[in-house]
Amino acid sequence: MTSIRRQLTRELVATLAVLASAGLIGIYVLVRHHLRASLDDALRARAISIASLTELEDGAISFDFSTEFLADYPAGKARNFFELWDDHGGVVKKSPSLGEAELSPPEKIGEGNMRYSAIVLPNGRPGRAIQMEFAVSDSEPPRSEPPTARRSLDLMVVTDNDELDEILHQLSLAVFACGGLLLAGIFFVVPHVLRRGLQPLEELAQQTERIDAGSLGRRFSTDRLPRELEPVGRRLNDLLQRLEISFERERRFSADLAHELRTPLAELRSMAECALKWPETRPANLDEETLAIARQMEALVDRLLTLTRGDRDGLVAVLKPVDIGAL
Repeated sequence: MTSIRRQLTRELVATLAVLASAGLIGIYVLVRHHLRASLDDALRARAISIASLTELEDGAISFDFSTEFLADYPAGKARNFFELWDDHGGVVKKSPSLGEAELSPPEKIGEGNMRYSAIVLPNGRPGRAIQMEFAVSDSEPPRSEPPTARRSLDLMVVTDNDELDEILHQLSLAVFACGGLLLAGIFFVVPHVLRRGLQPLEELAQQTERIDAGSLGRRFSTDRLPRELEPVGRRLNDLLQRLEISFERERRFSADLAHELRTPLAELRSMAECALKWPETRPANLDEETLAIARQMEALVDRLLTLTRGDRDGLVAVLKPVDIGAL
């Protein structure tokens, strides 16, 4: 049968390992969600900034992009890109970081709406994109345009996922390292804690193993036992007391039996020795006396057997009326 310590060790190690793994995975998922949400917020801010800097003047679309603003979209090896299309799908403006490349025109999502998606950049790397459809109005339209001239534009702002992927990769390594350390700590600490916690139970078991017929007077000290083991200690003390009383009764019974049998046996031995030494003086009633002694011993043995059956609950009491006078 498996020991309690071994079973508790397995169950606690497995439970703590599952909880630690679930906690670390939860932390990883929460941090990843937070980082992606931060990236989406940054994309949204960039898209709104580009839309706010887009104007319609005299029917033509113009951009109030400063040098500092375009510094985030440098030509060459860049991480951020954007591209604008008109309502006919023609390219209106794109970031210098795209160079000769272009992004795929997005599907219509409705004016005022935004949509996030994962795309593949022109350089083949994965990226995160936000699509935004907005309209610009000409506050002073030309004479050929209606007073409220408007143009609908599609905007896509894209950023490279390399930095985010690197952070998530490092985070995953940290999670695995922490998980390994936690598992190693669990495998080391749990057996030690269980060994220390079950030490009173082992001491109680060792004290119980040392008990024999000659040490029934020994009692367990319940004051030093933990609260959970106090009832066990008290029951063991009660059991030892009952066993001590039973063994003492058995010893007295054996002594009384020897004393009761000693007299008739001595009589039989004396009569046998006299008959062998002086056969010519053998009394005539020797056989009757021998038979009487044998019947006395037989009655004694019967009474002892009756006592034994009574101790074992082998006797059934029968109640019936009796004649007191005759008795």
